[in-house]
Amino acid sequence: MPHKNPWFIITSEEITQIHTQLSILEGEASENSRHCIDTIVRVTNTVEQCLQ
Repeated sequence: MPHKNPWFIITSEEITQIHTQLSILEGEASENSRHCIDTIVRVTNTVEQCLQ
């Protein structure tokens, strides 16, 4: 699927998969890991908004 913005090479579907996997990890993660997961989620949310 071609992207409107060539700077992004990730699709919304891939972002959804990332969020799913991160939510699984979050349940088993330490506090420091949860902070990292939250950061990744914020970044992927930003990318997803730019894709729309």
